[in-house]
Amino acid sequence: MAVTRLKRKTAKNKITAKKRVSDLKRLQFTANIKSPYKGISGIILEDQVNSPVVEESTPVAKEVEVKETASQEEE
Repeated sequence: MAVTRLKRKTAKNKITAKKRVSDLKRLQFTANIKSPYKGISGIILEDQVNSPVVEESTPVAKEVEVKETASQEEE
């Protein structure tokens, strides 16, 4: 059996619609990039432009040491 013109047109319209939807999704996508200055103030000064970003994980360890030394002094 031969495929009628209407069936070919329907198939073509479906392909066109799928392509249009995929193109719209692709063009509307925005990548969320995490800021390297998240833990630091949002203001970037001139002398900070080329300086490396330092993580703020070390102050937590210092607080624990301070608590331990304070408990030893009380005894």
